[in-house]
Amino acid sequence: MERGLQVYLLGPISVTWADQEIMLRGQLQRTLMAALASEAGRVIPADRLIEMLWAQQPPRSAKMKLQGLVSALRKAIGDYANGLAGTRWPLVTREPGYLLSLDGVRVDLRDYRELLKRADGELQAGFVDSASICLGEALASWRGPALADVRSPVLGGLAAALEQGRLLTIERKAACDLRLGRYDAVAELLMQVVAVHPLREGARAALMLAFYQLGCRAEALELYRQGRKLLQDQIGIEPGRLLRQLHQLMLADSPQLTTLGILGLLGQELMQVEHA
Repeated sequence: MERGLQVYLLGPISVTWADQEIMLRGQLQRTLMAALASEAGRVIPADRLIEMLWAQQPPRSAKMKLQGLVSALRKAIGDYANGLAGTRWPLVTREPGYLLSLDGVRVDLRDYRELLKRADGELQAGFVDSASICLGEALASWRGPALADVRSPVLGGLAAALEQGRLLTIERKAACDLRLGRYDAVAELLMQVVAVHPLREGARAALMLAFYQLGCRAEALELYRQGRKLLQDQIGIEPGRLLRQLHQLMLADSPQLTTLGILGLLGQELMQVEHA
């Protein structure tokens, strides 16, 4: 049994104490919990929390209502923590606002970002297999769209950035697995991503290469044709350098496609990203 507070943001928001679900009542309480957990360990000014809760239309008594929401959230946690030896209250009042302490608190978003950092370290050390494992564990942290049941323009921006980061993480894992010769796994990982996000050239390039290496040359070339048409029709541009280069190499059945040269190129392009 896990001791302490667990907050899950990578999906519908969920909070547990010692593996018991804590019921968050109402949209404002969910938004407040998500806001505090998204920057756990740092003080969030009251004015910024008010903006997260009410956007551009805060009530006249916004600060008083915020105090009430914090008290209600403390009580909700306290109802579960009551009687546990050594319990510390994780919601702290500290000027100019409030913070969610990291003492005895785990947030899946922090764990996810830590796994991405570990993957970076493994890649820099040349351990592609270990990096792939870290990236797989990071992706397993997701339970659905981030902050799926939180309605806040500010946190909506964070959710969108996290989703872009998730897609980049998928592409980076695919690049690792291509270098390891795990073509079936790459195809399984990316087919749905390309279907849902057809303009993502990194995912399409990796899927093309996986299909080609699996002996599905026609399918790989068709992926390029479809992607080129979508880019032309929807954005009015030609595919990027990587897709064009892969296409030419596949048309020529180039020996480069059976070496680590093109795999290294793909990995370099997909791994030079910023984390959300």
